[in-house]
Amino acid sequence: MLTAYPKILTNKDWQSNKGKIAKIAGKTGIGPELDKLEKSYKKVDFSLLTANGYGKLHNFAEIDETLKKAKAYYAKTIQPVRDQAISVSRKAGDVEKKFKSKKAIPKSSTAHVAKLGKEALNFATAMKSFDEEFKTFDAYKAKIQQHIDLSKKKIGTDIKNAEVGIVKCIKDGATCNAWNNNVHQRARSICNGIRVVPEWNKDLWKKWEKFGDHYHTKGVKEGDSDESAKIKAKCKEMAAELQKLKAYLKKN
Repeated sequence: MLTAYPKILTNKDWQSNKGKIAKIAGKTGIGPELDKLEKSYKKVDFSLLTANGYGKLHNFAEIDETLKKAKAYYAKTIQPVRDQAISVSRKAGDVEKKFKSKKAIPKSSTAHVAKLGKEALNFATAMKSFDEEFKTFDAYKAKIQQHIDLSKKKIGTDIKNAEVGIVKCIKDGATCNAWNNNVHQRARSICNGIRVVPEWNKDLWKKWEKFGDHYHTKGVKEGDSDESAKIKAKCKEMAAELQKLKAYLKKN
């Protein structure tokens, strides 16, 4: 991918380089064509051609779907830029012939329009391949696979940590604050694993999704008279789900 738009393909640069005599010779039509090219280029959000332009992607299916979006975006925005660059190159070729046929036109003006035409064609070629950008989706998949492997490796420890946290939460008074300090992050660790491992996501995510957010604040307010009772109930519910999770993992 190009790192910057070529200066030679701007109308401003063209006006300053085609030469005074060439200007007197009449309009070439290159300026408006260059304006169209630069305008179409500026419309492109190049981040949307990479995996990193779509926020956090959680699994292979999301990555594949996003790659389709990126390729559709390429067809919608990049192809028009390439077509316009080719149009500029052709126009420059016509003007070059015209300049060559007029002895009054300086060779420097003819040479510049020839160079412009060549650069426009090079630009179209450079804008054709976004293989490196599309490879970011494979890299993202590799990153997800690492997350999957790590999640499978540490799920047993995550469960033990959550069980310890629940006991500690109750011991600390079963308050919202006690849940937040002892359970919340440990529950999130389990949820992150369940969400990313495809088979776990399919079988368990609907039950575990609620534990990943601020579950202790749902229906409970700090300082409520029944705060402790409600947090204890939440601890009991999660403890039961942990037992089901262990049974599931043992079976699968």
